[in-house]
Amino acid sequence: MIRPFRWYLPRGALTAAAVAAAVMACSDRNQPTAPRPEDPGGRPPGDPIALALLACSASVSAHTVTCKPPETAPANARADIMYGGQDIFVVSTTSSVNYDAGTHKFTFNLKIRNLLRQAIGTTDGVTADPSGVKVFFYQNPTVTSGTGVIAIDNADGVGSFTAASQAYYTYVQLIDSYLESANKPWQFDVPTTVGTFEFKLLISSPVQFPTGWIDVSEPVFALRRTYTKDLFGVVRDQFGRVIPGAVITWSSANPATATVDAGTGVVTGALPGTVDIIASSTNDVLGTPGASQSGASAFTITGTSLTWTAGAATTDWNTPGNWDRGVSPVPEDSATIPVVGSAIYPALTASQGIGRINVADGAQLNLGAFDLTASQDALAGPSGGITSTVGRIFLTGSAKDVQGVMPRMRVSGTYNLSANVNAIAPIRVEGGRIRSQAFRLRVVSQ
Repeated sequence: MIRPFRWYLPRGALTAAAVAAAVMACSDRNQPTAPRPEDPGGRPPGDPIALALLACSASVSAHTVTCKPPETAPANARADIMYGGQDIFVVSTTSSVNYDAGTHKFTFNLKIRNLLRQAIGTTDGVTADPSGVKVFFYQNPTVTSGTGVIAIDNADGVGSFTAASQAYYTYVQLIDSYLESANKPWQFDVPTTVGTFEFKLLISSPVQFPTGWIDVSEPVFALRRTYTKDLFGVVRDQFGRVIPGAVITWSSANPATATVDAGTGVVTGALPGTVDIIASSTNDVLGTPGASQSGASAFTITGTSLTWTAGAATTDWNTPGNWDRGVSPVPEDSATIPVVGSAIYPALTASQGIGRINVADGAQLNLGAFDLTASQDALAGPSGGITSTVGRIFLTGSAKDVQGVMPRMRVSGTYNLSANVNAIAPIRVEGGRIRSQAFRLRVVSQ
């Protein structure tokens, strides 16, 4: 996922630019230069990047192809995303350069390496877009020494990019950040009377984020309910450069699961579940005034540990003020009932679920006529404990412990006696198991 800087945004949230003009360069080097770590060019987002066209030169006799930026860039090239030259945003490598004087075929393999901070050749960051990355000729091959006319033999098509009828080669693949494309064979028909020639290239490519995106500090995070997590984001333009002064607004896709402060990015877990925390910003970027940037963090809210305080001075299990974290328990939580000075202990007013239940010796949980389903340990002391009139405790956990004073028990999980158990008859084991090596299970009538 991982594809850094992209997976935070929901897939399909942005559409491809019709033409995303870019620049690549050819080189005879075997190893492309490593990507620069941050924000190539040092320009602020509002300052247009000159389209860094690459002028490529080929020598028929030396079997070489080299490229470098020209002194001036084409003024008529405009697109939704333009990115610069060799060793900054894209690197290309040529290999197997050859000339067959008998057939007049000048051939070489060319692959490109993507130095952008987002993938090219894709609109969703996952699959290759069928339109592909198109390397097209801004200027067709032109003889610079010798005589003759050069033809492009095996182009994949002709299109209108910066002008009409421009030949191109297509790389139909997703080229991720800092990774290379496959090699592609290029072939020109070059008369033997040609010594050297030149051509100029640009790239048109679909991208996932044509107006930029937001990197969120925690793309995936697990948070216990009632706890908080601070998020922050970095807003980037389509080139991956930080947009200075960009303001982020935060929102929750489901506030019932987790809330977030719109201005600070502080997330608070509410109920167990999964939820996207969304970062949004609006900024002017090259080619698009008032463009939107987005990012998201996928939160999993888990259960928490609660302790009975009797702070509301009632016995109601479902009164938030009776618990230390100001919420009442849900089935994913763990609940502890300590001895409290007020001697006010919880009583159920409806059947409930809980993870781990721990009733201290001398404290009490009264089920009354209701059932409590415990998916983890069920622990109580030898006095007080979990009591009821006709209510039951359902033990559904796997390899968990049970001990102390219990009401009627229904066991569908596997439980070990971690101390003596005194329970009310009848006890039913329904597809589960109770094991004991050192302790006693005592069953008494109501």
